[in-house]
Amino acid sequence: MNWDELPLKRIAILSSLVIFIGAVSFALWGLKFPAPSATPSEDGGAQPRRVSTQGGGGFGGDTQLPADTSTATKPLATAPNAQSETPSANPENEIDLSSLTLFLASDSRGGVIGFDPNRSAFVRVDPTGIVTNISDDRFRDVKGVTWSLDRTMAVIEDASGKTAYNFNTKERVALPTNWTEFSFAPDNHQIAFKNMGSNTNNQYLATTNLSNGSITLLTPLGDRANRVHVDWSPSNSAVGFATIPVDGTTQQLSFINPDGTLASSATIEGAFFQSKWADSGKIFAFSTADPQQNFRPKLWVALGDGEHRGAYQEIPLQTTANQCSFGAGGRMMVCAVPNRAALDGYGIDGEITQTSHRIVGIDLATGITKTFYTPPDDATLSNPVVSKDAKKVYFTNNTTGKLQVVPVQ
Repeated sequence: MNWDELPLKRIAILSSLVIFIGAVSFALWGLKFPAPSATPSEDGGAQPRRVSTQGGGGFGGDTQLPADTSTATKPLATAPNAQSETPSANPENEIDLSSLTLFLASDSRGGVIGFDPNRSAFVRVDPTGIVTNISDDRFRDVKGVTWSLDRTMAVIEDASGKTAYNFNTKERVALPTNWTEFSFAPDNHQIAFKNMGSNTNNQYLATTNLSNGSITLLTPLGDRANRVHVDWSPSNSAVGFATIPVDGTTQQLSFINPDGTLASSATIEGAFFQSKWADSGKIFAFSTADPQQNFRPKLWVALGDGEHRGAYQEIPLQTTANQCSFGAGGRMMVCAVPNRAALDGYGIDGEITQTSHRIVGIDLATGITKTFYTPPDDATLSNPVVSKDAKKVYFTNNTTGKLQVVPVQ
């Protein structure tokens, strides 16, 4: 495998910071990259800074995708495009939290957590609709939230900058402004990120331990940062993905191992790759935009661990991975699916405004799809989240500004 598009070089940086250097595989990653002229502290500092410290429905079990025993680079058999009835009920609960969009996550109590801009606080919404603060701290103009797997920590991007926040201890760790695309490790105390220095010689894929401030530089990014996708596997099998265009319609996809090496290359269709892991780390969803079909989205589910890591099959839902979530131990996936009239260009980011959606679930073991909710009027729906008990689906109605929940039937 030759990755001339993403050249690397083993790096050794001595500075006042505590920095650990990750192993790099020359054979996999291709040409060497010039050594950096400065540490990643050039644009905002490389080390985190501690600011303050204060005291159902027939779905269940792990997904078993059919194995391609010949190679992990070939797609699996396409799942059946089954049709089923559409429940006609309206949501059983509508909760006036105006902008939980993009920040919802399931919690262990069967509800969801997210950010309520009306309170300027993070809240928990239980299955009955009761809302409680999960922290007394206030945050302004929150633009992004990356949750840890156990939901006790988050990287919060708001008016004050970028902060790693511990909801148990209320500790805040200020992160450099040039760090982007965060993803938590399964231990909930490390994050992967891109250090985007103004000079391409100081752009890296890296990890940091929030407990002790140590930093591990995994690989230089150079001018190919947009081909590296940070997404740490819950099973610790990968810290992200790398994509290299093969021709105008396909690209090469590889896992980035925790030590910075590449593995399990596959050829996939389309461009504008997005990914979403199941909590088990055994499988993940990914989507691309099809340039031959006006960049309409295509969605797949792939094996994320084991001998056939990278084997995949197409899912009969036209939407993007960032509009989906897993439930029921990875067997169930629920997505906000746009109406056909809005599909052109949707595969690029899945965030076209004024797009009408419906909420659709799929049983990954059978391929059977089921529509859980279709709004009575055209409405933009987003951020569907399956409750831990797989009995409810929460999502945001961006048109009405309400958090809604429907039963899994």
